Formats: sequence, C-alpha cells, structure tokens
Amino acid sequence: QIANTVAKKRFIVRGGKFVPVPMSPLSFFRTPLFSFRTKCAIFSEVFSRARVRPTDVSLAELVRSHFTQELVDYALNPLIAGIYAGDPEKLSARHAFPALWEAERSHGSLLRGMLANAKAKKARGESGAAPIVSFKGGLQTLTDTLAAKLPAGAIHLNATLESIQSGRPHRLNWQQLGAAHTAEFDLVLLALPATSLAQLSFGPATARPLALLSEITQPP
Repeated sequence: QIANTVAKKRFIVRGGKFVPVPMSPLSFFRTPLFSFRTKCAIFSEVFSRARVRPTDVSLAELVRSHFTQELVDYALNPLIAGIYAGDPEKLSARHAFPALWEAERSHGSLLRGMLANAKAKKARGESGAAPIVSFKGGLQTLTDTLAAKLPAGAIHLNATLESIQSGRPHRLNWQQLGAAHTAEFDLVLLALPATSLAQLSFGPATARPLALLSEITQPP
C-alpha cells in the first residue's frame, strides 16, 4: 500500500512545539524553524566555490561549513536520525554520502551540485524518488505471517534469556512471565543487540565474555 499523502507532512520539535517542515520556497521564508541568518546562509550557499579537502570530515562538519549549526541541529540531525539511525557528527561525509562529497569538489555549492545531479538523472531517463510503500497493517504484517507458518508453540514471547551453559547440548536459562525455565538445545543462534549480548552470562560461573560489546555505540 502506498503511503497516505497526509503523511507527507513532517514536523520537527523546537522549543517544545511541533513546527511543520517547510516543503516549498514560500513556506521556507515563513517558517519559524530557522532563523533569518540560516535562511540567508542557505541562499548564499549557491555561490560557494569548489574545494578539495585533504582529509575526510564528518557529515555534520561538511554541512556546517556550508550553512549553520542551526541547520545541522534542526534539519540534518532529524533527517539522519530518522532515516539512517545515525549521528551526523560521526558519519563519514566522503564514504557515507559520496554524492555530497563530490558535489562540493565539483561545484563548491552542495545545493548546485545536488541540482546538477538531479538534472543529469532526469536527462538519463532515471525516475525520481521511489514511493513509500508498506503493508496496510504495518510492517508487523510480515513478522505475523512468518510466525503463523511456524509450528504451534515454536515462539515464546516476553521471555528474558539469563544465561547459557555451552556444551552438547547447550543449556539455556530464562525468565518468562515471572517463572524460571531451563531447557537444552542442539543449536543456539543469538540475534540480540550488542548491549544485550554484553549482559549475557555464559557458564556456571556467570562469566560475561562479551562484556566489551557494551562499548559499541548504538542509536536509540
């Protein structure tokens, strides 16, 4: 199912209020989302000269050098967090966003580079952005369908794995709805986030050999 057109309207929270994301030049002039300084920076950016950076920089640094910190905070950061679940201060501009990196090298202005790239795609007959599609009942439709194909009782929800005693077979101990459970399995596949793996105990001595995984930075 194609996304409802109403969903095209986006909001960003600033000052404790929902502010609509401007979707046209006129709404951009009127929006309270950005200051007059940022608006001027965006329009003057088209006159930027081409530059060749000797080393890679973060995406935030690349955008900040062309616009303002305000644009990084209220445009770039929400975009990157929402689409890529990443931190623009840590993402490589050169490798994660090569189109922007090349736009700066060839055109100087990121805006002019992006417009030129869009025109080139149109000249090649390439289509624009793909429509946003999903299941009518949301993405949970996919997992619900997969679960329905499994044997009855194959899935246990609301269970917290506490420890694993590796061997042949492997003994697992977990809590489910306030009750303790223990069972043996020939094969164990762990598909947990790094922070959860770090807390997992292995063996009777409750050792945590994966504790270093807690140092991996993960977006919320």
